[in-house]
Amino acid sequence: MMRSARAAASSWSFTLYLDVPSQNSLSGNHGKWSAIRRYRKLRRDATLLMTSYRNVLEIPTATGKRRITWTRILGPRQRLFDEMNFIGGLKALADSATAAGLLVDDKPKFYEGVYRQDDTRRAEGPALYVLIEEIQPT
Repeated sequence: MMRSARAAASSWSFTLYLDVPSQNSLSGNHGKWSAIRRYRKLRRDATLLMTSYRNVLEIPTATGKRRITWTRILGPRQRLFDEMNFIGGLKALADSATAAGLLVDDKPKFYEGVYRQDDTRRAEGPALYVLIEEIQPT
């Protein structure tokens, strides 16, 4: 299911209806190969979704620095992640944004990340609200 909105000429937003993993669940005590498999599946799925949104919203391919605000919308019975686990779990999604052309790279020269969790809209979750803002277009 796709829901989206274009906020302004230099910012775009969309919601990914997926359960954001914590860093622990991506690379915890589950074995190296299962962790790699989970990471690759998340990255593949998120890249396809982000590419679709990029095309539908006509988001130009990134050429400069962009800020992405990642807001995890918790579902029923989910708990807040500690901040480092949340940020680590989003690495696959930052890689997906790069693969989809939404970021030039996820290095600080081209990317600024803002990380939030929202436990007030549980009926809408689990989901990830993504806000992309152009900081330094080239």
